This record gives sequence, structure tokens and C-alpha cells, in this order.
Amino acid sequence: MLITLDKLEPRPLTQEESERFMKMYLCKEDMEKPLGDDAEAREMFLAKILLKRIEAYKLRFKMTNFFFLASVVTFADNPGKAMLLLRECYNHNKKYGNDLFDIDTWAHMFPDGVPTEESMSKAWDLQKCEPGGWAETDNTLDKPDTWKYDD
Repeated sequence: MLITLDKLEPRPLTQEESERFMKMYLCKEDMEKPLGDDAEAREMFLAKILLKRIEAYKLRFKMTNFFFLASVVTFADNPGKAMLLLRECYNHNKKYGNDLFDIDTWAHMFPDGVPTEESMSKAWDLQKCEPGGWAETDNTLDKPDTWKYDD
């Protein structure tokens, strides 16, 4: 069962996270580039995972460096959490039709703070399923049907 991140318990940003957030905001020109267009960002482990999934599942959106880095430094710091973030972007894209995830989208998606460690762990556990089908995976997020558009 998949749960949306907006249903998870939020926490405010820590002082360190807020400071990083502001530093990124002040470098706005570099941060507004799409993640796949920035050679340095493309080499980051989690960026590679997200970019490959966006391409493989033919997702209809891009995320900016800011959206990616703000998520990684606050809560999406491992592959599982990054996939939960990507699923939230997919849901947001389907619901609102936006095709670029940037600072404004990040603020809209996380107005009360970012998900807690405990709630992300719960969301990960809830997406588990019986192994089978594509790649014999036990993660719903690894199954291509999870990422289909209706049209």
C-alpha cells in the first residue's frame, strides 16, 4: 500500500537545514537548473537513481537542483526515501499537472515541514508487497505499473 507524504507527520526544519536551505536559495541561478542538465549534480548517487527512474518510467516532469538538494539535505537521504519522494512528485504531477519541481513546488508540497524519520520508515514499510512480477521485487515502488499514467 502506498501512502502519500502529505499524510505523514511533519517536522520543522532544523536550524542547520534552514541555513542550508537559505544558502541554496541565495544561489538561485544554479539551483533553478533542471537536475539532469547539471553535470555535477548528475554524478550524485541519489540523482542518478532518480534520473534513471524518471527516464525508465517515462515520468512527465523534471526537478530542479534546488528541489533535489532541499529534499536530500532534509529527509530523502537514501535510495528508499528518494523513491518515496519521486512517488510524491509523480502524484503531484498527476494531480496538478506541473512538469517542473522547483522551490515553489517544494514549499507547496511541504508547507508544515518535512516528514519525520519515523513516518518515512512507516511509509517504506507500507509500500512493501509480496514478491512477484517484474524482477521478483517486494517493493511496490519498483514495479512499473506503479508509475503508469491513465492516458
